[in-house]
Amino acid sequence: MRGSTTQGGTRALREQIRLLRRGEDVAVLPDGPKGPRHVAQPGVILLAKLSRAPVIPMSFGAFPRWLLSSWDEFLMPLPFARAVVVFSEPILVPPDAERDTLEAKRKLLEERLTSLMWQADRLAQA
Repeated sequence: MRGSTTQGGTRALREQIRLLRRGEDVAVLPDGPKGPRHVAQPGVILLAKLSRAPVIPMSFGAFPRWLLSSWDEFLMPLPFARAVVVFSEPILVPPDAERDTLEAKRKLLEERLTSLMWQADRLAQA
């Protein structure tokens, strides 16, 4: 299912909540479809609140690679690249979280994703 901050987001959010409550996993790219790059949008935190599922931040790095000239600098590993996937501690969002708590969790997610991105790049180039 696809959805974003600009199109189909509510439908996708409902479907992801349903999947998570059934015990399935979902993946979300937390920066919006038009950027800014590396700024987590609040949807993933709202999803965690409504579904009571943890957010597990992760990032991917590869070397050698191409970075495309797109708004998100999409990473494409070159043949025979070393690829790395890194994770951090889960972020738990209380079901009764208010606006200030949701914003704090969004910022925490953004900080962890940035840290993981740099960690994955370092490991892939080692």
